[in-house]
Amino acid sequence: MRINFIKWSAFAVALMSSVSVFALPAPKYLEIKDVQKCLSETTKDTATFVCVPSKKPTQCSSSSWKKLKSLKGEQKVPACPSAK
Repeated sequence: MRINFIKWSAFAVALMSSVSVFALPAPKYLEIKDVQKCLSETTKDTATFVCVPSKKPTQCSSSSWKKLKSLKGEQKVPACPSAK
Protein backbone atom coordinates (compact mmCIF):
# COMPACT_ATOMS: atom_id res chain seq x y z
CA MET A 1 0.00 0.00 0.00
CA ARG A 2 2.80 2.42 0.87
CA ILE A 3 4.46 1.82 -2.53
CA ASN A 4 1.26 2.82 -4.36
CA PHE A 5 1.06 6.02 -2.30
CA ILE A 6 4.65 6.91 -3.20
CA LYS A 7 3.99 6.24 -6.90
CA TRP A 8 0.84 8.43 -6.87
CA SER A 9 2.67 11.17 -4.95
CA ALA A 10 5.48 11.18 -7.50
CA PHE A 11 2.93 11.25 -10.33
CA ALA A 12 1.08 14.19 -8.74
CA VAL A 13 4.31 16.17 -8.30
CA ALA A 14 5.34 15.46 -11.90
CA LEU A 15 1.92 16.50 -13.17
CA MET A 16 1.89 19.72 -11.16
CA SER A 17 5.35 20.70 -12.36
CA SER A 18 4.26 20.36 -16.00
CA VAL A 19 1.18 22.58 -15.70
CA SER A 20 1.59 25.88 -17.52
CA VAL A 21 0.36 29.12 -16.07
CA PHE A 22 -0.86 31.78 -18.47
CA ALA A 23 -2.56 35.13 -18.20
CA LEU A 24 -5.61 36.23 -20.12
CA PRO A 25 -5.59 39.61 -21.83
CA ALA A 26 -7.40 42.43 -20.04
CA PRO A 27 -11.03 42.97 -21.08
CA LYS A 28 -11.52 45.60 -23.80
CA TYR A 29 -13.77 47.74 -21.61
CA LEU A 30 -10.76 48.56 -19.41
CA GLU A 31 -9.22 50.40 -22.37
CA ILE A 32 -12.09 52.93 -22.40
CA LYS A 33 -11.16 56.25 -20.81
CA ASP A 34 -12.82 56.76 -17.40
CA VAL A 35 -14.96 53.65 -17.89
CA GLN A 36 -15.50 53.37 -14.13
CA LYS A 37 -17.70 56.49 -14.39
CA CYS A 38 -19.97 54.59 -16.81
CA LEU A 39 -20.36 51.35 -14.87
CA SER A 40 -22.38 50.22 -11.90
CA GLU A 41 -22.16 47.15 -9.68
CA THR A 42 -24.53 44.34 -8.87
CA THR A 43 -24.26 41.63 -6.23
CA LYS A 44 -25.33 38.03 -6.55
CA ASP A 45 -24.94 35.86 -3.47
CA THR A 46 -21.52 36.92 -2.16
CA ALA A 47 -20.00 38.04 -5.48
CA THR A 48 -20.00 41.58 -6.87
CA PHE A 49 -19.97 42.20 -10.64
CA VAL A 50 -19.69 45.29 -12.83
CA CYS A 51 -22.60 46.00 -15.13
CA VAL A 52 -23.86 48.64 -17.56
CA PRO A 53 -26.79 50.67 -16.25
CA SER A 54 -29.79 51.19 -18.54
CA LYS A 55 -29.18 54.96 -18.73
CA LYS A 56 -25.89 56.81 -19.14
CA PRO A 57 -24.67 58.14 -15.78
CA THR A 58 -24.21 61.92 -15.80
CA GLN A 59 -20.49 61.67 -14.98
CA CYS A 60 -19.90 59.29 -17.94
CA SER A 61 -18.71 60.97 -21.15
CA SER A 62 -20.73 60.40 -24.30
CA SER A 63 -17.72 58.97 -26.15
CA SER A 64 -16.96 56.48 -23.36
CA TRP A 65 -20.63 55.45 -23.19
CA LYS A 66 -20.73 54.91 -26.96
CA LYS A 67 -17.57 52.76 -26.86
CA LEU A 68 -18.87 50.77 -23.89
CA LYS A 69 -22.21 50.11 -25.58
CA SER A 70 -20.52 49.08 -28.86
CA LEU A 71 -18.61 46.14 -27.32
CA LYS A 72 -19.70 42.77 -28.71
CA GLY A 73 -19.53 39.10 -27.76
CA GLU A 74 -17.38 38.11 -24.82
CA GLN A 75 -16.11 41.69 -24.49
CA LYS A 76 -19.58 43.10 -23.83
CA VAL A 77 -20.22 44.09 -20.22
CA PRO A 78 -23.60 42.70 -19.07
CA ALA A 79 -26.53 45.01 -18.43
CA CYS A 80 -27.44 45.69 -14.83
CA PRO A 81 -30.55 43.88 -13.65
CA SER A 82 -33.59 46.11 -13.57
CA ALA A 83 -34.89 47.13 -10.15
CA LYS A 84 -38.08 45.40 -9.06
